[in-house]
Amino acid sequence: MSCVHCISDSQYLSGSEEKVLRVFQATSTFFSNLSAITGCSVDAGGGVDHVIGAHIPALGLSNKAITSEDMANTPVQHEGTASIKDCDIPYQVAFAPADLTTPPVEEVLLQNTLWPEVHKLYGHGYEVYQCTASPDSRLLATSCKAAQQQFAVVILWRVGSWNKVAELCHHKLTVTRMSFSPDSQYLLSVSRDRDWAVWDVSALSDTTPEHSITPLATSPPKAHSRIIWDCSWFPEDLSFATVSRDKRLVLWDRAEGRSWTLGCSQAFDTPVTAVDVSVDGLILLGFESGSLKICRRTPQNTVQTLHEVPIQQCVTHSINTVQWRPMRTGKQETETLISGEGEGKGVKVTGKSEEEHCGRCKEFATCSEDGSVLVIRTSLQES
Repeated sequence: MSCVHCISDSQYLSGSEEKVLRVFQATSTFFSNLSAITGCSVDAGGGVDHVIGAHIPALGLSNKAITSEDMANTPVQHEGTASIKDCDIPYQVAFAPADLTTPPVEEVLLQNTLWPEVHKLYGHGYEVYQCTASPDSRLLATSCKAAQQQFAVVILWRVGSWNKVAELCHHKLTVTRMSFSPDSQYLLSVSRDRDWAVWDVSALSDTTPEHSITPLATSPPKAHSRIIWDCSWFPEDLSFATVSRDKRLVLWDRAEGRSWTLGCSQAFDTPVTAVDVSVDGLILLGFESGSLKICRRTPQNTVQTLHEVPIQQCVTHSINTVQWRPMRTGKQETETLISGEGEGKGVKVTGKSEEEHCGRCKEFATCSEDGSVLVIRTSLQES
């Protein structure tokens, strides 16, 4: 897995070491069990009521949907009769819906939490590298590995119709990260070519002919001297942050007209590989060394480090992605909540932003080159 991003509460987009991206959709069984386990009302959204599960065909490479009609037409095996695989049906239904009230064990997870694949997106010339979705769930942006400018394009897709609506051509090497602005009007892209670009995507729709558009703004010369690894928008004023292998965090401010200028920057001891800005403007940084820091922009236009996660709770490999999650106030110490094994290429934390519950206690997720995923809770003291 090289990237994953939630499109909505019931769909996500993923990419791996192949040229195709895949869209998966939740099932009604998944939502009913999630509601029963958490005790919270979960809205399944439209289009999932008839899909109750998924299975992987014996000769297939992707999850196929199982509907209530499929289950009704599957013959029941009785003692002394032929098995399901001997019956004249298109596939063997290796799925049995389970009503869960507690977190499931691994065997149940395999059978009852698969999401069926509903669409494939083709268009990139090399292996998919990065993907993201706009906050209004209108557009998807994807990129692939590229050593030449002709392949270093960002493709925009329309959610629902899954049509390609635009190709964004500017970068010369792999686009390492993309981020939509909070109002979904702009897309920010950063690349191995040490450049960033801002694109106006507000007018794109299915009725717009597929075409290439020019960037609204690009980085000034030598803004970063090495690869730009990540970027993130601030929540209100359309300023944004970029981080790079040159060991710098740079904050860019919206200027007069439709441009951005350098606001301030901060140098660190090791390359900065990941960044995310919270709803209240806190800057979470991940480093090539595996360390994690929380910073903020001061009224004096400098970057202040508020907290550094203890080294015992950090990983020893480069951080690939970091992301905040708004949460209720809780324990007053930094605490590792969850750790697990995975590819560590992309992580997406979902949850509604409830400002009255944010307080000064924060949760964030990280993933790293060593294949680990961590969810960390930390308390920030007022200064």
